[in-house]
Amino acid sequence: MRTPRSAPDTSARIRAILDLAIRLAMVMWRSGAGAQETTEAMLAITRAYGLRHIDADVSPGTVALTWTNASTDESISRRHNLPSRRLDYTRLTAAAALHGRIVARRIELEDAARQLARIRVAKPLTPAVVRRLGWAVVGGGAAVLLGGGALVAVVAFLAALLLDVVIDALERRGVPLMFRTFLGGVIGPVAAVVVRIIDPSASATLVVVSTVIVLLAGVTVLGGVQDILTGDYLTGLARLMEAIVATTGIAAGVMASSLLLELLGAPVSISVTEARPEQTPVVALIAAVVMALGFSLGTATPWRAFWAVALTAAIGEAVTVLAARAGFYAMWSAAFAAIAVGATASVLTRPTRTPALPLLVAALVPMLPGLLLFNGLMQLASASVPGLFDTIGAAAVAAALASGSICGNYLVRMVRRRAVWLSKL
Repeated sequence: MRTPRSAPDTSARIRAILDLAIRLAMVMWRSGAGAQETTEAMLAITRAYGLRHIDADVSPGTVALTWTNASTDESISRRHNLPSRRLDYTRLTAAAALHGRIVARRIELEDAARQLARIRVAKPLTPAVVRRLGWAVVGGGAAVLLGGGALVAVVAFLAALLLDVVIDALERRGVPLMFRTFLGGVIGPVAAVVVRIIDPSASATLVVVSTVIVLLAGVTVLGGVQDILTGDYLTGLARLMEAIVATTGIAAGVMASSLLLELLGAPVSISVTEARPEQTPVVALIAAVVMALGFSLGTATPWRAFWAVALTAAIGEAVTVLAARAGFYAMWSAAFAAIAVGATASVLTRPTRTPALPLLVAALVPMLPGLLLFNGLMQLASASVPGLFDTIGAAAVAAALASGSICGNYLVRMVRRRAVWLSKL
């Protein structure tokens, strides 16, 4: 087993360590890690190579790392603009594995830099068409979870596929987030018209809600709440603001396209009373697992973790159903389910050799408050006061999911630390 060389901390070596730490942290951030994980990764890497007196900071848009000489107050800094996020859990897993080897002092600085360079230029695990199909599966699964039939599920699948193509094309052209989500929101009502034409008795509204859920799956509301709860207030607030902008775009797109289609005489009627989850527990459980697996496919989660994603999603949906049947409100049901998901994901990191994040986020996707948010926004559009309460309820559910998942993760950490302490007695 090799250990990093204990070379003197020359300026060149210090700069190389800072470069490695900040670039690895940027890869983790871009692939989906939160502000806390990114900051901890930078500090751990610099400690592993012998640097002390390090300040690390992740703020909206930038990441900074500074070493200060305690005797002379001389400092060396590195600062980079954070790249836009593009969820790639295979890259995140590889970066986390390299981080683990560095912290365990099993790799030298030069070798670590070379491995990081390979991770940064590595090709995605799956082709783009497979990832697009994954997002389409999320849309189809959401339609089934909400009680839609075969026609609604198929149209929701195709609408989600088109949605991913459009959003990706707009993002590559630098279109701002709100306009991307606005155009994404337009797709749902158009797909609903197709359902009405084929089968007027089908619940076309569920197609709209399904596309909203697919759009929400890529929004950073959960990450923003998690950053705030872990002390990264500025970054968390920035990510929440990004989520608000995206949600505003979704709502504007849905309402504008619905109004335009109505003026054109298209057979579409978006009704909040149609969007009510009416599904048997077994079908709901299967739909939730399918959604989680589709999300994993869309985010290039390593294949070895798919069984863990399915298990975690099934446990989360089962807890949600049991809590709801016990009479708990949606927020408490989401909190209990998120605690179970967070704990399960943390336990399964070792057998799957993946971070908890890919398992956790995939399992939470079926619990996103897309239905509650949709109902609230549609009622607000018609100047109905109850819509405000549904919108606040959606925010409360999102907060419960984020805080519950963190709680579950901490519970597992506490048990593991206790077990290690007892083993040393």
